[in-house]
Amino acid sequence: MKNFAIVAAAAALLVAGCQSNNEASNSLNNNVSVETQQKVYRELRAAMTLAGKEALAAYPKTGMPEGGAEEFRALQDSLRDAFWVTVCDTNQVALHFGDSIWTKGVKEKWPAVVQGR
Repeated sequence: MKNFAIVAAAAALLVAGCQSNNEASNSLNNNVSVETQQKVYRELRAAMTLAGKEALAAYPKTGMPEGGAEEFRALQDSLRDAFWVTVCDTNQVALHFGDSIWTKGVKEKWPAVVQGR
């Protein structure tokens, strides 16, 4: 009887988890138009590139013991976070939608730039 209760609880959690993912997706689509999502995605891609370039420019090239990869990654991540906040604020999109838009754009293979008409 205990095993059945555990299995039933696990199944309920699985179903609830799947529903919450669908609700999150619907929430994004209900709150942000697809055109805006694609625009934000393109700007987030540009922000990722810019964060990498600025981190490389600010990173000392020589004299770092053991390469300093952790420090570089921390700098790059902090720049990325700052740029993502700017992109979301500029487009009046809630910050928590930024990751959802990024994930959706990657999964659906949205282009980085608008194709010519």
